[in-house]
Amino acid sequence: MQNASDLNDALASNFMVVDLTLKSWTGNMTDREASSEVITQKGATKDSGKFVKYLFASADGELQAVRAAARVIGSYVKQETSPWQGSYRLLAATKAIDFLTKLNGFKQDYDNTVAALANVWDVRVAQAIHNLGGLADSNDYPDAAEVRALFGMTIDLLPVPSEKDFSRINLPANVVTALGQRHASALEKQMQTVHDDMKKNLLEGIQRMAKQLGMRGVGEKTRLHDTMVSNLQAQVAMLRTMNASGSPELAALADKIEQQLLATPMEAFRNSPAKAAEVAEAAKNLAIEAALEDVWQL
Repeated sequence: MQNASDLNDALASNFMVVDLTLKSWTGNMTDREASSEVITQKGATKDSGKFVKYLFASADGELQAVRAAARVIGSYVKQETSPWQGSYRLLAATKAIDFLTKLNGFKQDYDNTVAALANVWDVRVAQAIHNLGGLADSNDYPDAAEVRALFGMTIDLLPVPSEKDFSRINLPANVVTALGQRHASALEKQMQTVHDDMKKNLLEGIQRMAKQLGMRGVGEKTRLHDTMVSNLQAQVAMLRTMNASGSPELAALADKIEQQLLATPMEAFRNSPAKAAEVAEAAKNLAIEAALEDVWQL
């Protein structure tokens, strides 16, 4: 088990903090007049609710495409990183170049959907106003020239602050030392959150394999999707890159999963119930090992 200072040094040297911002226009707006009418009709108190209208009612094909592209970005960042402080995510420095390269492709797709929405904005606004009937108000809509500014994606990769950074602060030595130690202790707690998240996801993947292959092993009908293996492979890769403390227990667990669960092609499980049963049993045993608290200590 590493002390907090050593762990902080390892994090500062080998990891980066990801700060993703996705700006998006929702198209939702509270209609006070409609809210007042509904409340009056129902005899309710003024604070009982509000009516939210969707400004692009039945005219939102391009807007939905923008949202879908944004979800792809969010999912990719979540998949490749671990939760950190607040909305920040933690990324292994060795993955930074590949991460940014792929993310740039997703951003290009996102920007294209925003441009497509801007090109048909006036047409879709006219359709939506027609569809909203008495709820429509043309003043609710931004101008077409403003559309691109309503959406946007920014990504920043920031260094993990080091305990040693506090030595540059012009304060008494004992205060600087205390601040640095407090920072290192906070990072240690945050890294435990990373481990908890990895443990949860890894266990889910192993247990899913144990269940599905177990069903196949006893002849029950079940669909064996390739994602059962690919998702677990991704979790093992994450386990290796996020092993900031260099834990031999976590490294050994990753080795066992690869050797016992991921070395066999999915097609072999589909063709051989006996092989499926064998690996299902191995998955059950590894799930027990992966659930042990000692394996995940920093």
